[in-house]
Parts: sequence; C-alpha cells; structure tokens
Amino acid sequence: EINDSFLLSNLLTIPGFSELESLFEIVDPINIYKQSLDIQVLIGKEILPDLKILINNILPNINQEWPLGKGERKLLATIWSYLALAGDETIKKTCVEAIGSSSMTIARAALGALKPLDSPETNEASNLFYDLWNENPVVLDSWFAYEASRPQENGINIIEKLLAHPKFDWKAPN
Repeated sequence: EINDSFLLSNLLTIPGFSELESLFEIVDPINIYKQSLDIQVLIGKEILPDLKILINNILPNINQEWPLGKGERKLLATIWSYLALAGDETIKKTCVEAIGSSSMTIARAALGALKPLDSPETNEASNLFYDLWNENPVVLDSWFAYEASRPQENGINIIEKLLAHPKFDWKAPN
C-alpha cells in the first residue's frame, strides 16, 4: 500500500504532451491530445471505485496548512481529473463547488479537472472563478490562460474575444 499521496499522484499521472510528442517522428498535436484523453477516460472508468475510496481517505487532510496536505491536494487534482473525464456527474458538481474554496490550489484543481470537458459545469466553474477573482489581475491572468487553452471548436474566436476583454492587460508578465 502506498501512503504517500504526492508519489501516488505522480504514479497515476500519464506522461505530459511534450513527453508523448517526443515519441513520434511526425507530430499530430490534436491526435496526441485526443489519444491522451481517451487513455485517461479508460483509466478513470477502470479504477473508478478505487479513486472514490482514495478521495474519502484524503479529504480529511486536504485543508491542512501548507506544506501539510500538499500531497493530498495534488492527489485530489489527479483523481478529480480522472473521474470528471470518466463522466462522474457528482465529481463535476463537486469541482464547481470547489471553485469557491479558500485554497487556490483546490480551485485550480477543480478548473483543471473540468477543462477538457464540453459541459455546463466547465462553463459554470469558469464563470464562478472569474466572478471571484476579476479584481485580482494576477489571478485573472490564470483565468485568461485557462479560457484560451480550453479545447473548443471556435477557439480562435474565443481568443480574439479574450484579447479584446476590458480586463486583459497586454503588459501583464504572465
């Protein structure tokens, strides 16, 4: 049994895009992204009951002051991602509720779990995050990055709207 949440999160995380693309002579970014999501959906569905047990085991330690709870928060983000991709409706709602968390790490984990989904929860979470943080330019920069990187068919139009947004600052270093 693995008791280190940080290590377990790393073990459950599949290789990132840059690692995956290095395996191909001809890189097809869209295909790599879709295949990566498909693998994560499969993993989430296959180990769904175990992931739900893990969540129950780590939740008591989530809100500990840093550095305590750091591994549990990372593991929670990993689990939420798998369960959201596997279609768990309860987790999608939990992620929306987590946007208002006092922990920015948990709020961002919730956004990250919902990011690849074309769902009402993804839009609701994004809107909530914006409403909470639209007066904080540093945090709002992360919202702009999030919105710009969400997989959407009309991505270019969305990016153009973000660039024209009254709160977007070209001079922001992030």
